[in-house]
Amino acid sequence: MPSAKKDQRIEDFFEERARAGDGPFGIAYAILNLADAQIATARALNKLGVADASTPFGAMENLAMELKRVGEAVSGALSEAGTTIADALSKEGD
Repeated sequence: MPSAKKDQRIEDFFEERARAGDGPFGIAYAILNLADAQIATARALNKLGVADASTPFGAMENLAMELKRVGEAVSGALSEAGTTIADALSKEGD
């Protein structure tokens, strides 16, 4: 059985053997790829953020802050519109 080259990464060796048709190495290579995909998924999910003071705001936290800001702006605009309508109606009644 061929052995890995001195400076060859294990993933590269497993891929080489898997592509050469060595079944057990094909399975091992697939498991390595699944592990890499799981790590990438975990990192992407972590970027969504948690309320952790040691990390910058994540996507979900940022979205919540923006929704709050927009809600406050809409609330202010509706309040102003209501005041304007009330003033106009009271002037009509005079």
